[in-house]
Amino acid sequence: MTPESSKWPLRPPVSWEMLQILDKELDHNDPEDCCVLACALVATSGQARLGELLPTCASRHNPSKHPSVSDLCPSSTAAGSRTLQLPTSKTTGRAGATIFLCSQNDCSDPISALETHLKANNLPRHYPLFSHRLRDGYVALTRRRFLKRCNEIWSTYNLPFITGHCFRIGGTTILLLHGVSPHIVKVMGRWSSDAFLRYWRSLEILAPMHAELLAPYVSRILPHEKTPSR
Repeated sequence: MTPESSKWPLRPPVSWEMLQILDKELDHNDPEDCCVLACALVATSGQARLGELLPTCASRHNPSKHPSVSDLCPSSTAAGSRTLQLPTSKTTGRAGATIFLCSQNDCSDPISALETHLKANNLPRHYPLFSHRLRDGYVALTRRRFLKRCNEIWSTYNLPFITGHCFRIGGTTILLLHGVSPHIVKVMGRWSSDAFLRYWRSLEILAPMHAELLAPYVSRILPHEKTPSR
């Protein structure tokens, strides 16, 4: 019953092509850019909220609110997939949550981006996971700085302005476009209800993927069970 005037417009998802652009344009030898790319891929792959990953202040770290390097768990599969323990989340509060970071074979791989980031910045285990070297010290990557850097790049490709929630929406959409079961997507995204269905995008692609050229329907009524004609 909410009036249309009170609803937010649909936000565009971060797409695989947009991640490819970030991978191409960010400087893989720059400490901050390595941090930005790692955060973008973790946020998308893990269907995470930016507020769960990034602080608003670059000079302070609260390990009970945002992940430290030590919250990144060791590889759990032969391909190198890992989990990240979130100290807090929107739905569970201080009980925290676990996000799944699955290895990929292309530029959207969060594992290789994380490894490059950690190597480039040589972060101590108690430092913010998404922080980087700056002159003689370290600073945390803030939500504002992260979005500014990403949008600086995407704007040169005439792409729409992206907000924090677009990464979570994008992660959901990318998994669905790759044919991952909606039930698995729901669990991986820590969706507590079917509300995540509202965030599906690219339905013009998803609908044909699952419902186009279906096999002919075979009636379950046997010939001798046909209903009599009137």
